[in-house]
Amino acid sequence: MKYKIGIDIEKCNGCRACELACSLHLEKVFNPLGSAIQIIRPDVHGPVNFEIDDRCDLCHGTETPLCMEFCSANAISFIRTP
Repeated sequence: MKYKIGIDIEKCNGCRACELACSLHLEKVFNPLGSAIQIIRPDVHGPVNFEIDDRCDLCHGTETPLCMEFCSANAISFIRTP
């Protein structure tokens, strides 16, 4: 069974903690530019959107992807893929 990361936009508050956690896993530094997940919010009160690129390895080697672990809104979850 394969999985990918999904974000519930209704729950996401746009804090971008997931970006920092992901960049720590991938690049070993806190830098949102090095993250596989990008939270897009053009306006502080506007809608949140996201992109996840192909570098996402679900934090291979950890029990839970770091983006899920550090999402204070519990907006990130696993989605089963065919």
